[in-house]
Amino acid sequence: MTLPRILHRTLARLGCAAAGVALFGGALWRAVKNAEFRSTMSERLGGGEWPKFLTTLRDDIPVVWIHAASLGELQGVVPIMRSLSARYPNARFLLTTTSFAGRAAARSMFPTVTCLFLPLDVPFVASRIARAVNPAVFLNFETEMWPNLLFALQSLRTKVFFVNGRISDFSFQQYKTFRALFGEALRGVQTFFVQTDLDRERFVALNVQRGRIQVCGSTKYDQGEDVVAAEDRVVSRREFRVPPGSVCLVAGSVRPGEDALVIAAFIEARRKVANLSLIIAPRHADRFSAVGGLLHDNGLEYLQRSSIGHGDDLPVLLLDTLGELKRAYGAGDLAFVGGTLVDIGGHNPFEPAMFGIPVIVGPSVKNVRDAVSELKRSGGLFQVEDGLQLAAVIERLARDESLRRASGESARRTWVKNLGATRHVISEIDDVLVARIAHDQPQSPRAVGER
Repeated sequence: MTLPRILHRTLARLGCAAAGVALFGGALWRAVKNAEFRSTMSERLGGGEWPKFLTTLRDDIPVVWIHAASLGELQGVVPIMRSLSARYPNARFLLTTTSFAGRAAARSMFPTVTCLFLPLDVPFVASRIARAVNPAVFLNFETEMWPNLLFALQSLRTKVFFVNGRISDFSFQQYKTFRALFGEALRGVQTFFVQTDLDRERFVALNVQRGRIQVCGSTKYDQGEDVVAAEDRVVSRREFRVPPGSVCLVAGSVRPGEDALVIAAFIEARRKVANLSLIIAPRHADRFSAVGGLLHDNGLEYLQRSSIGHGDDLPVLLLDTLGELKRAYGAGDLAFVGGTLVDIGGHNPFEPAMFGIPVIVGPSVKNVRDAVSELKRSGGLFQVEDGLQLAAVIERLARDESLRRASGESARRTWVKNLGATRHVISEIDDVLVARIAHDQPQSPRAVGER
């Protein structure tokens, strides 16, 4: 390594360390102001449940460390975890998140896996935990980049993969500003599995070699294949108390400011389609009561999923539970995907598409632009500009059963065409884990896709 190269690397490490110290200061200030966040500070600094987990590790059992920031990223973890745990039953799995909702969902979705808060990206914290875990593989899902942790994993020669890699418009501007720092930290990543061609070009702009990047879509699209095949629509509609004979709109991952627009659009459409019903799912748990208040203020009687009894069916169900949205889509006749009528960038439109129902989104789709474009071209998706257009499209689809059926079939065909990212990821991880397990505890992994 040449002297300029050594200096560049040293300066990058120092810059990331300084950023980590600033992050630490911000976390302390947040802990002072927020009691809930304060209760997690010990674990975010490598205390809490970390010491107990670390005492259970063994040198002869490889650790697969998976990081997914929150609930959205966790959807892509499902097929990867399912495949790896079946293929390598003797490996140890660690799943970290950064949000409260993420950890709660992770523990619900993966009850046999250790789920902890990711340590703060401060050099002395990240390096200590990385050394103690010493993972064989580190899988980083979607957008988060923690450079001090990546540097620590480089030092351990851990094989690092970015899965479902994506860089949003906002994040790209930030990363470009500090390209010298992030580019150096990303040198330790073996392969970037990214969602779109645009994401590939953005990683290249951060000095990542093009040959280390594979465009293969998202593993999120793979998670429902078995569920779709086995889904009993009648049972699903009964489970979510969809009134018999109604046309059910499922509004998923709805954001603040968007919820009022969706409710108003539903009311307007229902004036003309009397048998229209609604399942509305706020994106975050802290909005459950607020959305309930909006429904009440608009004169809508509603059930709550968390307390469904044996009373009469009502036209509206508030999905005030986590981890059930995908199954709720399976009970619907059409779907609105949230984060699109407000400037969020959108959530995964393939989640409802897999159930063969038409999809509606608003204008803000920068985070899912490729999926939206494909679904729109196929006729499986309708894009609206505002609440008035949303009401009109809901009414049109609710009235026209043949249009709903044709659009839904197109949406599902498009989803099927996008399956397969998990296979790409697993095939590369195999090379790492086979070598590690063959050294520590020989076994023959199953073929990709074997159950």
